This record gives sequence, structure tokens and C-alpha cells, in this order.
Amino acid sequence: MARAGRTLEMLVAHLERVLLGNEGVTVQSPGHLRDKITEEDREFDVLVTITRAHHVLHIAFEVKDWKRKVGSPEVEQFVTKTRDTDIQGKVFVSSSGFSKILTSASTW
Repeated sequence: MARAGRTLEMLVAHLERVLLGNEGVTVQSPGHLRDKITEEDREFDVLVTITRAHHVLHIAFEVKDWKRKVGSPEVEQFVTKTRDTDIQGKVFVSSSGFSKILTSASTW
């Protein structure tokens, strides 16, 4: 049985594959990168890797299919996880929206 939220994760991954195309783009769901501090693999719901010439760009997606809105603790945890794994782009997807405090935040 698929874990809760897996359908939404697969939809996000599929949309990224379609929108970005195949040339130099890898979409994994789930995707893993090594944490530079702990040297452990970290899992991301969707991980997009774009390779152009000698440049590599990683975009991590956190996907929540919850009945309640996502709050600051979940977003802060995601940002912390991406900080030490060479993630250049961060996307947080929530099927129920975000708390009022988060909707007024401009950057992370």
C-alpha cells in the first residue's frame, strides 16, 4: 500500500518531467542527496537535477497532502534539510495551503 501523500508526490514529479523535458534533466521521486555535515543520505519527495555543461542544479520539492495547513515548523525543517545538501531551489507543495504567517513571508 502506498504511503499517504504518494499520489500527490507522483503528480508533482510527472508535471516537472513534462515541463522540463528530458535533455539534461533527471526527476526522482523520491530522490536522495548526501548531507555534507552528517554524511547521511537525505530523502526528498521529489528531486529535480538539471545538468547544463559543467553546471548542476538541484531543486528539492517537499509535498504535503494533509487535511490541515502547513505551518512554520514544517517549512523550517525543510529549509534546514536543504541547507546542507547542495540544494539550490526549494519548492514546498501543500494540498491544504499554508498558515497565515507563512503566506506573508517573502523568502526562505
